[in-house]
Amino acid sequence: MFDFQRHCGAHRISRDPGDHRDGVFVAVYTIVGGIEAVVWTDVLQGIILLAGGLFSLVCLATDLPGRMGQIFEIGLAHDKFWMGPANFNLNERTIWTAIVLGVFTWIAYQTEQNLVQRYIAASSTREARKATLIYGVIALPT
Repeated sequence: MFDFQRHCGAHRISRDPGDHRDGVFVAVYTIVGGIEAVVWTDVLQGIILLAGGLFSLVCLATDLPGRMGQIFEIGLAHDKFWMGPANFNLNERTIWTAIVLGVFTWIAYQTEQNLVQRYIAASSTREARKATLIYGVIALPT
């Protein structure tokens, strides 16, 4: 007989009552609150991610003697803000490889569950476009 757990790396179902409680809570608020509950959860998660990133940046910058200036100085010294040379060579890191990667990332992004959820939940095409734009702006820093 095939042992799924051994061959596929599956883990046992959690016996922690807290996991089950959390799962039931999420299922109930999603069923009761519908898409509005899901959207507000996404908003809260986005705020937490953004705040956590900013908090981490501030903590890092305040520990350095040069503060934010030192972060940019080190980044510039190691070409972290440079997109690469302008010559067309897909085997090296150039501006063109960044553009190709960006296009494929954008194509994949159009079918991401979070974005499709916004398309479907929007009341009109205009609202769907607005949600997509807001999501794109918020997704950049995170």
